[in-house]
Amino acid sequence: VALTYDAKLKFNNVKFFVNGLLQSAITVKGSLLRSNDPLLIGHILDNQYEPHGFAIDELRIWNRALTEQEILAGMSAQVSPKANGLLSYYQFDGNMADATGKGFPAVPMYR
Repeated sequence: VALTYDAKLKFNNVKFFVNGLLQSAITVKGSLLRSNDPLLIGHILDNQYEPHGFAIDELRIWNRALTEQEILAGMSAQVSPKANGLLSYYQFDGNMADATGKGFPAVPMYR
């Protein structure tokens, strides 16, 4: 799955992809909230949700919205840790470190 957020002037485009194909798109007003809180993937903020039945193989965080073509091309391939706009890249292949060297180590919530 992939989620993109592309800020354009006063409105922002949010797109949701599954298997590289666009599933839905909405336009929202406002901006992303910024916080120093940890980024939780697959977890509800009230700490009551435990993910069941899925696994995350890789997590990539970019500073730009990827196109559908870029998502399709990259979904089954490793990306260079030096790729343009790549902020964090967690491969989860036995090492929880950010492959770009720019982020923070990932901490597993459930073992």
